[in-house]
Amino acid sequence: MKPTVLRVLLVEDSRSDAFLLQESLAESELGGFDFTHVHCWADALQCLRQKQFDLLLLDLSLPDITGRETFLRARAEAPHLPIVVLTGEANEALGLDAVRHGVQDYLIKGQAYGRQTARAIRYAIERKQVEEA
Repeated sequence: MKPTVLRVLLVEDSRSDAFLLQESLAESELGGFDFTHVHCWADALQCLRQKQFDLLLLDLSLPDITGRETFLRARAEAPHLPIVVLTGEANEALGLDAVRHGVQDYLIKGQAYGRQTARAIRYAIERKQVEEA
């Protein structure tokens, strides 16, 4: 049985990082992804209000919001949507804080592409479904 295609809102201001992530996930064997890519939180907010997504893949360093405030606003705006945070920093304290506030996973850019990210996305969705049940 073929896995369903997951609708992912990718919020990433770096075109090259977004491209690498999407390409690596396209090559993974863990199912398909349909990406909507935006470059800032304001655009992400508009998308969240207009479309349904299976997951929010969120960079923590955006032009209009950064750091902790990013995942706090995302969680407040989309409380039922699984969130996986992407960051360029290996900041364990920030990662733990994100998880404490309802983020399903925290990935470091460049260390988590391909199968690892695909698996993190699928597990995040499952964890959120269990949490909601």
